[in-house]
Amino acid sequence: MTLERVGETNWGKTPVIGVRDCATGYVVAIPITAVNQETAMGFLGRRVEEQAKTYTDDSPIYNPVENHSSVNHSHGNYVRGEVHTNSIESFWALLNRAYQGVYHWWSAKQCHRYVDECAGRYNLRFYGTLGRLSSVFYGMQGKRLTYAELTS
Repeated sequence: MTLERVGETNWGKTPVIGVRDCATGYVVAIPITAVNQETAMGFLGRRVEEQAKTYTDDSPIYNPVENHSSVNHSHGNYVRGEVHTNSIESFWALLNRAYQGVYHWWSAKQCHRYVDECAGRYNLRFYGTLGRLSSVFYGMQGKRLTYAELTS
């Protein structure tokens, strides 16, 4: 698994934490309210198997993670053997391009919807156009989101 965080609350951004399974390429990401060990460990505890190798950036919030290796981007260390965060970096690039190039802005209240949409698009990237459309329409069956629910 590789994971990293994006954004800091003191920058006026909503922090997002994510994890990418190296075997399947599947990404899960969510906005978080605080960038700290408690939040990171809660996120990882629900999404990462206990014995999984975990690769992160050098943030101290990941220090309690077992079977953990990190790279120090601030010192120009991006790859150390099999340890890197390049896999999740491609997702962060997609998320940042969506923000800057498509949406230009999103509220903290609706951030989870944008992050989910980008993660879904990332996870379906190897499907053809018809495969992606089929997946979306299959997931919509029997569901309804009203404007009132969306804006509540």
